[in-house]
Amino acid sequence: MGAFFIRYRWLTVALFVVVAFAVAFGIWSRWITADPLDASLSLSPPGRVETDVFVRLSCPHRLRLRLSSKTRAREDMRRLVGQYGTAEGIDIPLQWSFRDMAGQLVAWGKAENTGSDGFDAEGFYRAVSTSLPLPPGQYRLSAALTEEMAGFQDVSAQMSFRCHPKASAGWQTDLLFFGFFAWLLAWPITAILALWLTALALRDRGRARAVR
Repeated sequence: MGAFFIRYRWLTVALFVVVAFAVAFGIWSRWITADPLDASLSLSPPGRVETDVFVRLSCPHRLRLRLSSKTRAREDMRRLVGQYGTAEGIDIPLQWSFRDMAGQLVAWGKAENTGSDGFDAEGFYRAVSTSLPLPPGQYRLSAALTEEMAGFQDVSAQMSFRCHPKASAGWQTDLLFFGFFAWLLAWPITAILALWLTALALRDRGRARAVR
């Protein structure tokens, strides 16, 4: 078997390289695009979030709340949160800050905005901060509601911190974009190379039997 792979070493090396790329890119892309934050926040009683956040992409991130509509009618939730792009709805006063691992304050603010900045089948989104250009690294997020949200007693909220979908992360974005297409091609190429080597192995085995 070893002699076979040595004889067709270029095909063997090509197969190994393609498989290694497909596996490595898949692991790296999942790691680099993982959301730095997805934490629950109680609205009533007023809750707080204290957690470490790992920023991996060097792009502007946005801090948002997703308010679930599972326990309320969508029209009721739309009244509470407000229409998309308007100043309607109930204010959710949220004080937040990011500190680096040395304890230095790097970003902070208090969200007092209203209205919705997006929605999906499960709920509505409320912007907390639309653009935070934090460099890659580890940070400590502290966020807390400053008052009781009586209108949201049975509404669950998730706090997220994600790279803005329209933002560029330089070489990382380029690698993700072009690497994804290469990753898609890697699997059919792997199958072709594996079938090619299998066909060669069967041919060599048949020739060896014929000689005997």
